[in-house]
Amino acid sequence: MGLSQGQVSRIERGSTNTHDLEKLAKWSRLLHIPRYVVWFDLTAQVEHATEEDEPDVDRRQLIKSVGVGAVLLGTEASDAAGRVLTASPSRVIGKKDIDSLRYWTQAFRQADNRFGGGESLQQAVAFIKNRVAPVLNTSRGSSKIRCDLFAAVAELFQLAGWMSYDIGDQAVGRRFLHQALQLAREAADRALVAEMLLGMSHQAAFFNSPDEALDLAMAARQLAESTGIAALVAEAAAMEAHAHALRQDASASHRALGHAEAYFCRMRSNDAPTWLVYFDQAYLSAKFAHTLRELGQASDAEQFARQSLRMTEGYDRGRVFNTALLAGTLADQGKVDEAVAYASDALDLTPSVRSTRTTAYMTDVAVRLSPFRQQPAVRGVYKQMTAQRIPLRRVA
Repeated sequence: MGLSQGQVSRIERGSTNTHDLEKLAKWSRLLHIPRYVVWFDLTAQVEHATEEDEPDVDRRQLIKSVGVGAVLLGTEASDAAGRVLTASPSRVIGKKDIDSLRYWTQAFRQADNRFGGGESLQQAVAFIKNRVAPVLNTSRGSSKIRCDLFAAVAELFQLAGWMSYDIGDQAVGRRFLHQALQLAREAADRALVAEMLLGMSHQAAFFNSPDEALDLAMAARQLAESTGIAALVAEAAAMEAHAHALRQDASASHRALGHAEAYFCRMRSNDAPTWLVYFDQAYLSAKFAHTLRELGQASDAEQFARQSLRMTEGYDRGRVFNTALLAGTLADQGKVDEAVAYASDALDLTPSVRSTRTTAYMTDVAVRLSPFRQQPAVRGVYKQMTAQRIPLRRVA
């Protein structure tokens, strides 16, 4: 690495800070540090990072690394990729273009929160293909405008990743999130990079990859702490706690929960980015409930699951999740009648939400109720589940 032991020690103590991205990239490669851990792009041409009004600043590299066309769903994906690379001559973009992009992203997000990923994924993909990809490939503007553009597109790609994840397409969801991460790096937005890592951690946890979930959450937390955004650190610590719980490391999980609570108490209403607006007391309570349930602490999990139902309006899918979560924690304690009542409430909400994850949550409730399957109330809710095509194979 070309460093003496003394230099390494000073860097480790924080007494010497290194700002040379080329040097940092070289060290990252030599130490085999995963790409998702570092906040900068290991392939970036940093010598051009401050140039103004460069028509192609990193655009071809971005399109190559992000692979806009390749991830598009449906039979038009390859054609779309070809069109991206042969789009019309470049034009100057401005704040109005970025505001429009954020407006549509918010519209897709609201539909996703209310109705699930199955409702609006195809529309979001069409928007990416027809409106976003050409802008990425052909636009030019100042460095600030380009960074704002990359950040806005990163949010949209993240949302598409969540939608794909929500309908059970893990592979496409993962690709969208990796692309969102690359875009956030191009935008040089550390907070947004941390948020993308947390989304990837969430997916890894859901698909039972606790080691990956932990690595991603810890990387996100390190970045989040460097931003000074308390809400983001709290979210990262909560995700880390959940990953530790999935690995059955109770002491590490409780330490992370303590950090999440401490940073949550430091939050101020105006210190978080707009894309973090969903992170509130109800969201954190749900994450605590999931974590404590994994640790076998059903009674404590129940209390947080109840708090998670004090939700902001407009998060219909989240209400299904949290209601099912409470039903499951009650079933774990043998509180059958109340568990069945909440399971029935969740089922009443389910038809309006097109989400594979809602099915997974309800199947989990069915499994937790299976020790009581002979009770009339449980048989009744199983009939409701069957009518809504909730798989019951694991409880037969």
